[in-house]
Amino acid sequence: VQGDHLWAVYVGVCARGRYRVLWAGRRQNLSDLANDVKAPWLCSATGEHVRFARGFVDSGYRTAEVYEFPRLTGGLWQAVKGGHDEPVPIQPRNVARGQRSGRAMGGDLVNILAPLHFKDEVDRLLGSGNLLLPRDASELYLRHLTSEVKKYTKTAAGMKLRWVPRYQGIANHMLDATYYAIAAAWAMGMQNLSEFRPERETEYIEVPQKPQGQAPYAIPAQQNTLGFKRMQW
Repeated sequence: VQGDHLWAVYVGVCARGRYRVLWAGRRQNLSDLANDVKAPWLCSATGEHVRFARGFVDSGYRTAEVYEFPRLTGGLWQAVKGGHDEPVPIQPRNVARGQRSGRAMGGDLVNILAPLHFKDEVDRLLGSGNLLLPRDASELYLRHLTSEVKKYTKTAAGMKLRWVPRYQGIANHMLDATYYAIAAAWAMGMQNLSEFRPERETEYIEVPQKPQGQAPYAIPAQQNTLGFKRMQW
C-alpha cells in the first residue's frame, strides 16, 4: 500500500508445492481489493475458476486504514509487517492500541513476517520452476520480481544476510506482494497440498465397471491426477 495507490499480486496454490501467479499489477485503493475477491477468478491457464482464500496487506503505509480493512472484509484480508531476524516465518501479534484513543486500531492482529525466509522461498520457487508465471506477465512485474539480491549487510547486530535492492531507487513492490501471497498460503497450511485426495475421488473420476472375466480394473497413473485438477486452486 502506497500513499495514493497500491500494488497487488494474486497467486493460486497448486499441488506438489507449486504456485501460479494469476494477476499482478496496480490498484487504486483497498476497496478495489475487496471487490477483486467477491467472485471467483477464471484461471486462463487451466480454464478453471479460483476462489479467494486469504490475502495479506502491508501495513507500512496508511496503517490505521490497513488495520481496519480486515474487519470490513470479514477477515479475508489480514494486515502484515516485515520484521528482520524473526525466529519463525509468521508470527501473529495483537494490534497495539492507539495512544490517543486507547482503543484497538481496527483489526485484531497483525502478522509479523520474516522477509528473509519468504524471499528465499520466492527465489527457490523461481529457480525450481515451481512459481508459474502467466504468459502475459508484464515486464514491470518481472523487473519487480528480480529487483533484489541477497548479500551480507552491516547492521547494528553485525553483518547479516539480507535481501537488498540491486541499486538505489529500484522498485520492488510486487516482489513484496508476491511473498505476502505465498505467506498467506503458509498461514493456512496450504504450502504442501497433496496431489490427490482419495476421499473425493468418486466426485471427479468415473471408474469403469470391471468387464466379466477380466482382471480388476486399475486407474492409470495419468488418469489418477485428473481428480485434483479441480481442487488445486
